[in-house]
Amino acid sequence: VLASLLQHESPQTVAVTLAFMTPKKAADILKFFPGELQASVAYRLANTTKTHPDAIKEIARVLKKKYEQRDRSEYSEAGGAEALANILNHMDKSQEENILKELEANSPELAKQVKEKLYTFEDVLGLDQKEMRILINRLSDDECLSMALRGAGDELRNHFLNAMSRNRAAEIMDMMDIRGKLTLREINDARNMILNLIRELEEEGTVFVKKDGEEYI
Repeated sequence: VLASLLQHESPQTVAVTLAFMTPKKAADILKFFPGELQASVAYRLANTTKTHPDAIKEIARVLKKKYEQRDRSEYSEAGGAEALANILNHMDKSQEENILKELEANSPELAKQVKEKLYTFEDVLGLDQKEMRILINRLSDDECLSMALRGAGDELRNHFLNAMSRNRAAEIMDMMDIRGKLTLREINDARNMILNLIRELEEEGTVFVKKDGEEYI
């Protein structure tokens, strides 16, 4: 319902509205828009970090309750590169690539900031073995895992296999050997399922994905 209402609003209105939603909810709504509008909204969302509460009240009725809980004298912080990255992490790969392509054409530096905050399958290496065991225990679909590991490097593949029992690891390897050729889309879909699970676990505070080059205290 909300998606159909927002389709008739300006990209800036949509961007501000999505900025105050959870990444998954915002992604679900953004998926309904055509590619050109997705890119336009994404660009404005990444460029929006502060919005005056009077503007929020006018353009986003869904934010009314949240608006009333804020100090009217302060600007409300929402949006930005990180917010857009969180939303893209919940979208299909093709939609993500389309938005990033348009964003890069309009603002290469902003696109770079968003890309740095996006999850990739290789980011799984940022989970320690305890966190990997949590992930593996929650991931019951071995077929999905075997597909996701197709084409993965030795380090990444072993990072998964070392976190599970020998029997399960052997079964995964057998499934990889037996299964025929896979399309890139099938592999990416399987990897996205795992990444979505990691996002859920991170939102729960169960795991924390550590990125290369970042310092943690």
